[in-house]
This record gives sequence, structure tokens and C-alpha cells, in this order.
Amino acid sequence: GLQYVLAMYGATIVAGLLPKFGALATIIPSAVLGGSMLVTFSTIAIHGVQILGKVDLTKKGNLLTAGLSIGAGLSIGAVSTFLNQFPEAFKLIVTNGVVVTTLLAVLLNLFLNVAQTTIRKTKQIVNNDKIKNS
Repeated sequence: GLQYVLAMYGATIVAGLLPKFGALATIIPSAVLGGSMLVTFSTIAIHGVQILGKVDLTKKGNLLTAGLSIGAGLSIGAVSTFLNQFPEAFKLIVTNGVVVTTLLAVLLNLFLNVAQTTIRKTKQIVNNDKIKNS
């Protein structure tokens, strides 16, 4: 389980710091690296689709969050010339589609779902207090 994953993660980091393993990684043919990257990223994408399949997209907040986040992440490359006028540190963050998708999804979820739920609960509490006090 998790212990195995953490052990492999630690072993990978240690191996990356050792020059002999670094030299071994450089002799791997680019076709092999490309194939392994294809499998890895495809698996990650499928897991993302499975997670989206569990989300209730009939709720407007969830649909808007998923749609805007994915759309912004996929289209950020189309506006790369527009982003050239910004500082390097800002461009480093916003030119990466994964980062844009993640940040936008978290912010929209906080704003559209968490904040709306908090507002609804607060209104219920206020209404209950009004009923008790009258």
C-alpha cells in the first residue's frame, strides 16, 4: 500500500542523487522514455476521467468548475504570446496547463461550492434564530 509507494519514492530520490544511476538513466533510448511517459500520462489522464465520473455534474458549481478549469488548462498554450509581457516568475506558473487547471479548480471550488454552502448554512442559522426569537 502506501508504505510501498513511499519506499519506492524514497529509493527513486536516492537513486537520482547517485551519479552512477544518473549515468544509467542517460543511456535509456528516447523511444523507451517516450513510451513509458505515454503510459504514465495516459494512466493519469484516465484516473482523472474516473474521478470526474464520480462528481455530480448536475450541480452548476461542479460543472462550471470542471469545464472552466479543463478549458483554461488546455487553452493556455494558445495565449503564450500574450503572456510574454508578464514577469518570468508569473509566466513560469501560468504557462503550465496542469498548474493553471489545478489552481483554477481549487479556487472555483472554494468560491462556487464551499462559499455557497457556507452562505446557505449561515442563512439557515439566522432564520432559525429569528424564528426562536419571535
